[in-house]
Amino acid sequence: MRYTKAKGVYYMEKKKMKLWKKILIVIGIILILFLIITTRKVMVLLELGNVSAETQKNTNYYIQRISMQDGCVVISKAYHKDAKHLQIVEMLGNTSETRKVTLYNDDNEEVTIIQSGENKIAFLNEYEQGVKFKIYTYGYGTDFWSNLQVALMSRITTEKQAGRECYVIDIMGNFKLWVDKENGLVLKEETENNVDQYKYELNTVKDEDVLKPDISDCVIQEKNNQK
Repeated sequence: MRYTKAKGVYYMEKKKMKLWKKILIVIGIILILFLIITTRKVMVLLELGNVSAETQKNTNYYIQRISMQDGCVVISKAYHKDAKHLQIVEMLGNTSETRKVTLYNDDNEEVTIIQSGENKIAFLNEYEQGVKFKIYTYGYGTDFWSNLQVALMSRITTEKQAGRECYVIDIMGNFKLWVDKENGLVLKEETENNVDQYKYELNTVKDEDVLKPDISDCVIQEKNNQK
């Protein structure tokens, strides 16, 4: 009887060892798959960083952004050629009143026009550099650790957007980017409360597209340079 009991214990221990062996094999396979998938995502993101850096070198571009948030649509158009930048932002909501901001900047002059209905105010030499509308590309560059962090937090799939092949980067289910595979341009951005869609034209802007806006019908306010 003792022999039989000892034999039973032996077989039970053997079964446990086999079970643990199977569990370790499964864990090992999962880890290998995780490493393969993460490595692939990092490689995709690094490549996007490379092509984005090249696209950012453009000094001639047109951008249109349509932003939808809380029932309001904001249409932004930006024309950039060398040192000249003209940007028009129009807000469309529940009112028929025109609401528009026009921004102009070159090496020598800055103009901001704010229009509400029929009222137009022009601010001279008070252009806010922070609001200049620039080419929007994948923004993590070629830094390995930054891209690894994004890879660990995101799911990357492929999808067509505006007829272009894109990577869809879904970060934690709260932030999604549709990024053009070829040039790194962001064609769509989606958050919990906001959707932005982008259209770009490179090397098509002409001098007549970036002329200083007419301020003859505006109330003029110049920057006070006195301290």
